[in-house]
Amino acid sequence: MDLSAKVDWLRVSLPNDTPLREILPHSEGLQIGHDNVRPFPRYTRAYRFKAGGRVDWNPDQPQQKTLLTFTGSDLDAQQLTGVQAVELAGALSAAPGATVTRLDLAIDILESGADPQTVHDAYVKGEVKSHVRQVDRFDRYRRGQPRAGVNIQFGSRTGERCLRVYDKSAEQGTADPWTRLELELKRAQGMRAAEAIQAQPVSQVAAGLIRELMKTGVPWFEQALDECAAGSFTAAKPGRKQTNSERWLYETATPAFLAALEAGDVKTMRALLSYLEDRGLTLTNL
Repeated sequence: MDLSAKVDWLRVSLPNDTPLREILPHSEGLQIGHDNVRPFPRYTRAYRFKAGGRVDWNPDQPQQKTLLTFTGSDLDAQQLTGVQAVELAGALSAAPGATVTRLDLAIDILESGADPQTVHDAYVKGEVKSHVRQVDRFDRYRRGQPRAGVNIQFGSRTGERCLRVYDKSAEQGTADPWTRLELELKRAQGMRAAEAIQAQPVSQVAAGLIRELMKTGVPWFEQALDECAAGSFTAAKPGRKQTNSERWLYETATPAFLAALEAGDVKTMRALLSYLEDRGLTLTNL
């Protein structure tokens, strides 16, 4: 199957006096940005990182933890600067007093037969083995258009585990087949996943945790988990709209990098040559 797997959301709370510069990976993308950011409720201060992600805190309430949030687009943008989502999750979750308040693992299935509705039908027929007591179905609609896709949610978002099976192509407005299995993990389950992905590929961890939650008997669903667990799948890039991370890469990072090269910036040139050398490449054999 055409599959890919990744960390798609990360939110971690840390004690208010945590020295973030000593914990975060060293990267230009994790430097403080200059955007004005409205704090989340119950917080009074906030800033964004240059490549994506944010920090919220309340200096008047030292007992209140600092909150770091990275959406899927933020994590994609950070990856373009050299910071992997797995590395970021490991660094933050290992900090003293850390709590993973949310960590999402996503498996993308690029197959036309991967219909979320079949999983819902199997549940209604009693064919899904799971301790999940709450299952909800949400249809995606666009104003003035017919139904755009189906979203099946197994479990409550207030619990520690929740699985969404939905039509990602409808959400992104692309005609290419794209179904997502998105496992949202919180607190103890989030900490467990953050630790697990340090030792195993994200695809294997995601497949194992979804299997713990439910077994469906739906062929495409079970095949996707089997291949993710075995690591025997073909990773493919879904067709979709341009993401925030891509816009940042093409409109900000690349022009800045080229401008530095043209200006003869030694550090930039050394970074490029070092990158090529590590991969056995030169400027002439790209």
